[in-house]
Amino acid sequence: MSEDIPFTWYRVSCPKSVRQTPFRIVGFQLDPKDAHHDVVQKAIRAAARQGGIPLAPDGSVRNPDQLFKTRYLGALSEILLVRFLQRQLGEEFRVARDDHFRGYENHTDITVRWNDRVVTLEVRGSFPYRPLQRVLCELFDVIGPYATTYKPGEPSRDFYLRTLINEKVDDFSPNRPHRLYFVGGAEAALFGDEGGRTDLKQAGAEYLTIKPIAKARDAAEILGLIRQSLKGEKR
Repeated sequence: MSEDIPFTWYRVSCPKSVRQTPFRIVGFQLDPKDAHHDVVQKAIRAAARQGGIPLAPDGSVRNPDQLFKTRYLGALSEILLVRFLQRQLGEEFRVARDDHFRGYENHTDITVRWNDRVVTLEVRGSFPYRPLQRVLCELFDVIGPYATTYKPGEPSRDFYLRTLINEKVDDFSPNRPHRLYFVGGAEAALFGDEGGRTDLKQAGAEYLTIKPIAKARDAAEILGLIRQSLKGEKR
């Protein structure tokens, strides 16, 4: 594995009505012109070659610049999460991303294997540009399974992970220093307990979400649940 990207653990406190304990997240700081040039360029290339449908959930054509940045966020999230999960889970696990996009119905962002067991991970990213405490404790969701006008349904994944770049998407450039946050997520079953249905203000779409993010699992809890799911351990 090539050079690791440095990361920092953060704790964010929410109102007790949302979460009793601090919400633990991870921040990856990237310098695209120096130490992390290769990682950023790998994500840029992946975003440029992605063959997904350039449509919003309501069927309208997306802004090409915003679409590229969204795809970059997705590719960077997967690259960094594979490295982070591998390092945190240990060598007995095998973490890999599927970097050959063959259509949404056949694509799994990340798989984690232990012996003959495997779990699947879907990664969702956003550019919120709001105070981080409000993003986690009030404004943004963990996004689970969904259907849109061009995606009538997708295969269920075992876990849904959430990433953020807390900048305005219109002002963002991958060629300037930036920070990506891994803010946890949820196992599929949690959407049945805590989730709700919404169109996220996008006509023709239906999402299962947990809002706010802090009502789901933080980054440390997700690590434990992945390990438990594969090894059958009690937490």
